[in-house]
Amino acid sequence: MLESHRLYLAAILSSLLLVLPLGTQQIEDKRYTKADPSSYSMPSPDYIHEGVSGQIQCAVLCSTAQTCFAYQYNTATQQCYIGEDVSPSGASLDADTRFYMRGKSAQKLGHIKI
Repeated sequence: MLESHRLYLAAILSSLLLVLPLGTQQIEDKRYTKADPSSYSMPSPDYIHEGVSGQIQCAVLCSTAQTCFAYQYNTATQQCYIGEDVSPSGASLDADTRFYMRGKSAQKLGHIKI
């Protein structure tokens, strides 16, 4: 059930990336699309961000072990960026913003620079 829910959310995210007529931003070799805040929502509560300013909300949704999507949303500016293909290990990403998955151990999935 949880896996099908994740795949469903990933499919929705993929379709959003195709239809959003907004600019893109390069961050650490990843392409981020500026999203319309009215269509933005955080993914599954299984994923949580820790350790960043209260005005920035971040989360990661992984549909497979290799495919993850990063969300960053600034509540002050109401800007949302949806990033595609974020490394689950975080090896190729900047350390300024860290993403964690809530679970038995707070496993670091990756991080991006805001």
